[in-house]
Amino acid sequence: MRDGIDWVEVGSGGRFEKIVSVLLSTLHPDSERIDGSGGDGGRDHQLRSGHRLELWQSKYFLRRLSESPTRKRQIIDSLVTAAALQPDSWTLVTPMVPTDDERDWFDGLADDYPFPLTWRGGDWLDARLVEHPAIVRHFMSANDEYVALMRELREEQDALVDGMPAALPRIERLAAKINDSNPFYKVDFTVRDGRVVDTRLRPAYRGAEKDSPVTIRFTVLSGLADADFIDRLNTALEYGEHAELPDSHVRDVVITAPPGFGAAYDQAHVTIGPAPQEPIDLTMRLAIRHPDGRQLAALPTRLTARRAGIRGVTLHGSDLTGVITARLRVDPHQGQFSLEISSDWSRPQLPGAALPILRFLQHATPPNTMLLSLGDIATTQPTQIPPAMAVSPGTVEAVQDLERLQTAAGEPFPVPRELTPEEDRELRLAVQLLDGHPVKIRPNPITFDTTDPERFIDEVRRGTNPRLSITPPNPYVVRIAGHEVTLGGYTVHINRPQIVRSSQERADRTVQLVVAPAEGHDMEIELNDISTGH
Repeated sequence: MRDGIDWVEVGSGGRFEKIVSVLLSTLHPDSERIDGSGGDGGRDHQLRSGHRLELWQSKYFLRRLSESPTRKRQIIDSLVTAAALQPDSWTLVTPMVPTDDERDWFDGLADDYPFPLTWRGGDWLDARLVEHPAIVRHFMSANDEYVALMRELREEQDALVDGMPAALPRIERLAAKINDSNPFYKVDFTVRDGRVVDTRLRPAYRGAEKDSPVTIRFTVLSGLADADFIDRLNTALEYGEHAELPDSHVRDVVITAPPGFGAAYDQAHVTIGPAPQEPIDLTMRLAIRHPDGRQLAALPTRLTARRAGIRGVTLHGSDLTGVITARLRVDPHQGQFSLEISSDWSRPQLPGAALPILRFLQHATPPNTMLLSLGDIATTQPTQIPPAMAVSPGTVEAVQDLERLQTAAGEPFPVPRELTPEEDRELRLAVQLLDGHPVKIRPNPITFDTTDPERFIDEVRRGTNPRLSITPPNPYVVRIAGHEVTLGGYTVHINRPQIVRSSQERADRTVQLVVAPAEGHDMEIELNDISTGH
């Protein structure tokens, strides 16, 4: 195995940039390589950390700067371009080691820029690569050791007796050697009873799967695959989604991966994705429009995750409550997008939080359409509303009534999954009372005490008292989904009262009377104080 890299043998600037990028990614796992196909902006590699931006530029200069009239100009041009990004540092990396004159010239450039400039030459590269020999092994075609280690691991576990206590330390030492021999991937081993029962590759740094991709090639039996199956497969590949391909549909599987992980199978069950998820923070607004152009409802949402495929990206998010989830697929090359939204009411919601969502869903039905905006960018092309999203106006009205009731009583509780007919009637009656309206109720006998029963009885018999108003001692209570909501004192009005029965005078000289409205007449109730409802 070579101890270092012969930079002459590297042979091209592109290969040199990749070696440097893999080294920088190994040193700074959160950094990323910049694809320079559309212009690299004065950097081949960058690291964003908080508010800091650190840039690196690789130049495959093997000989002195003075040997080519353009080399200094190339460095200056890259530096000027990078300065537009307002970095916190800019580092030049070359395989050559600068002379004192060359370093003095480079250091003089710093006078024109507010950020520090650093030149890392071949001496620095060689020192860092000694610390990370897997990079040298990979780029100088020294994978034999990796293959040998994988073979040794298999032979080691084949020779072990199940459950042997010494097995795990030896396997862990081999696993460590394997991980030190590949710059792109780490191998996670699951050991059970002294044997490796599962191995998984994971990228050693951000973007490693792009630098050294694992590829899989297989044939899908189209005669067995329905259209939906093909759509799921295409979506998984194109937008980084998840898909399951049963072994009954998949043939001729060839996996190209780091040595020891490549394989070929006649058939296999294939799981695709999902692609690695990257956090984002992007505001999205959904608006529903009537065919005449009126906006009927809107819902703010936030996109928090991004997955990338070979064609476009999938953005995931939800509204503030988590009830509405959104999946936005974007094809930046074609300028197209598709939106999927769904609702999940498994988590309890207070009426005030649920109402904006329900009002939005109430209008989520054709012929209405939906528009979306991302940040300050709004779409002009309406999208179709997903099916089976709408809720009935009655559902919205019931939750509005519940919000009104809870606000008036100061007694919040989550929206029940459903209301019984009796609870629905009680809720509507309570809102009418809060609105200040007397409400007719079923004519039932009312019991009350009086110290002057003769006068009342006489008035009833002569018909001089067409309406009796009674204020019960207990407050009016509405019972909803196991919750008792108190609305305060109330009055019962009995139209054309008649005596049902009376009792003997008690020790406190009161007489209990039972009255009810005459046949064909009704009873009403109203709250004594409805100020809390406004």
